[in-house]
Amino acid sequence: MAIEIKNLTKAYDGQAVLENLSLTFDDGSFTCIMGKSGVGKTTLLNILMGLENADSGVICGLDDKKVSVVFQENRLCNNITALLNIKMVIQKDSRITDDKISEYLRRIGLGNDLKSL
Repeated sequence: MAIEIKNLTKAYDGQAVLENLSLTFDDGSFTCIMGKSGVGKTTLLNILMGLENADSGVICGLDDKKVSVVFQENRLCNNITALLNIKMVIQKDSRITDDKISEYLRRIGLGNDLKSL
């Protein structure tokens, strides 16, 4: 099912960043979101990921999808382990254990031992 955005609006301190935005992202498609700083690119992604709420509008088609992003800049905390970096962003009530996170890290080649992560 496609992701459909209908009349999405978001403002900060009375300044509209997204105003009645309507888009459709077809299944299996790739979309590049480009624009000047401040036009709402990050706000749109944050709303799609559930990190922010829109002021109004509807998003359909996200129920069966996982949304993730890769930042252009390094967003990891260098002074803590990969395990702790991951634990900072998962839900506190998550059932994902440290052992499960470590297993996934090993699968992608990021260490064989928690101490090396």
